[in-house]
Amino acid sequence: MHFKTYFCSMKKFSFLIFLVGLLFLSCSKTSFTTSSNAYLLIPDSIKFDTIFTSIGSTTQSFKIFNPNKQSIHINEIKLSGGENSYFKMNVNGQSNYDFQNIDLAGGDSMYVFVAVNITPNDSTMPFLAGDSIGITYNSHQQFVQLQAYGQNAVFMKAQTINQDTTWTNHLPIVLLGNLTVATNTTLTIEKGTKIYAHAKTAFEVNGTLIANGGTDTADRILFTNDRFDYPYVESTNQWFGINFGADSKGNILNNVTVLNAYIGIADTMLNQPQTAVRLSLNGCILSNHDYAALYLRNANASIINSLITNSGAQVILENGGDYSFNYCTLVGYNNNFVPHGNPSLIIDNNPEIGATSALQATITNCIVYGDYTTEIETLEGALQNFSIDFNYGLYKVDSRLPLSGFTFSNSMQNTDPQFQEINGWANTYNFQLQATSPAIGTATPNATTTDILGQPRDAQHPTIGCYESRP
Repeated sequence: MHFKTYFCSMKKFSFLIFLVGLLFLSCSKTSFTTSSNAYLLIPDSIKFDTIFTSIGSTTQSFKIFNPNKQSIHINEIKLSGGENSYFKMNVNGQSNYDFQNIDLAGGDSMYVFVAVNITPNDSTMPFLAGDSIGITYNSHQQFVQLQAYGQNAVFMKAQTINQDTTWTNHLPIVLLGNLTVATNTTLTIEKGTKIYAHAKTAFEVNGTLIANGGTDTADRILFTNDRFDYPYVESTNQWFGINFGADSKGNILNNVTVLNAYIGIADTMLNQPQTAVRLSLNGCILSNHDYAALYLRNANASIINSLITNSGAQVILENGGDYSFNYCTLVGYNNNFVPHGNPSLIIDNNPEIGATSALQATITNCIVYGDYTTEIETLEGALQNFSIDFNYGLYKVDSRLPLSGFTFSNSMQNTDPQFQEINGWANTYNFQLQATSPAIGTATPNATTTDILGQPRDAQHPTIGCYESRP
């Protein structure tokens, strides 16, 4: 045989062997096991956080993993409740309640996505909604239990309140758009009422807001976002916050908690100084806000027994105004949701940006502390026509940065207040004081005789900050 012909024949024979080898390997990889000893790894349950009825939830997922070397043929993945289930299922990019004949290769996995939308009913309390997903293969049937709690609510789309109105605590209130209280109109909120704002929603008060919560946790009035799932439940900038307009007056917020907004509470619309208190906060908690927890510009405000924490800044006072802080705790610490990159108390009375009146504040029996280098700052140009009296308090400042315009008396500088718990990794905090805290017994008594929890203050030697403690 001619050498060239022999060589070509051998090449064809080798190529044929190569193709057969590939076919053999391909068949080996796609071989299936029907053994009853072969199992898929599937979680037992999927749990959703409480969900407002008719609103729906974020999507959760679970993984089906095949730990076997051989493929497994999945006969069926079925939502037990079918079309009438509260839950919806998505597999391989398709939505359905019943999927059949799916092959899962050895060592491979697939995701099943689940969402929930709960129909309203007559319950005023959270109620359980459940179902399951059955997965059938190799004579096995495994179930993934689905669980969610539904909460009925009063849903309010963008609207303006034009007549005096009272909100009760019968059901939570969910704001699906901006809510405005019109000029010369009063909105009264009863204790225990919970208000949840959808993304980009603002609560605008051009009239008057009277919010009278109680000192018990269940009786406090709550403003926060409407997402309960992680990370949204702990994230800032989930809604715009509460804003008081230029015509607003006589606002009283007692035992109100405001969380997770861009700015928690803002009163920034005034061009002229106010002789009467426009905004009174007593026993309030403002926490986890993106820009600032409390932002006041040329306002007249009284803040008593309030806890203002872990925001871009705790308090900003700007462009004039008259302010009184008594028995307050202003503190900021870094965590995974809010970088503490600004001082807790910022004063800016710079005439170049429109200050038209003096800025004066009295800060008595207050803690201003945190993990920033200095927790009190006056911005450049802010030292004209402003004065701050800081009395019987505890504060942290960088001694290399002088604070002109401040008068400190009977106060402790750069002394650890000894809070009970500061855990930035877990984002858990308890700003009550340890028994050895230097803030205990060093405040000056005044007309405020209870603390943020409604506990009586020591008549002779009360504690600095919003929480009263005993030695």
